[in-house]
Amino acid sequence: MVLTSSTVWAQPKLSVQKITVLPYFHSISALEYHDKTIMAIGNDATRILLLSEDHSILDSIALFDYLNKPQEKNTNSNGIRATAVVTVANTPTLLIMGSGENRMDKSDIWLFPLKGKSYSELYTPAINIPDFYKRMRRLGITQINIDGAAEIKDHILLANAATAANSNNHFVLTEF
Repeated sequence: MVLTSSTVWAQPKLSVQKITVLPYFHSISALEYHDKTIMAIGNDATRILLLSEDHSILDSIALFDYLNKPQEKNTNSNGIRATAVVTVANTPTLLIMGSGENRMDKSDIWLFPLKGKSYSELYTPAINIPDFYKRMRRLGITQINIDGAAEIKDHILLANAATAANSNNHFVLTEF
């Protein structure tokens, strides 16, 4: 007996609504949206660009100072790999994570409280979490390669992507 499906998926009709050139970005690695604000994070940018829903620049948040900024331009090796809007101490917060590789800009996380509308004076230093990555390795994830994040209830779900050295993808559920 052979089962087949006669369901044919219709091709969606997509149309371009608007195109906006974003200054200061050669490559955007992540976008988040919260409280009518778009947050653009670039592979080679030192700041998070904050835009309105019509793409007008509102403000920016310092991410890297020039001393700690990743130096490899035009590569896919920048540390920023996972972002999510999460809740920390009942406050909406932008979480930015590196991939977890053993390099300072790749093993850090940043937490930016999203209260108020004036971000230009906000600077949050990077937080290094090597013990968390060590626990992941002890539980069997041989190569850390965080590539996505989402908040689920009181937990953070991380996606650890497969690599050439490790063909398994993993979900890692953790809490703050």
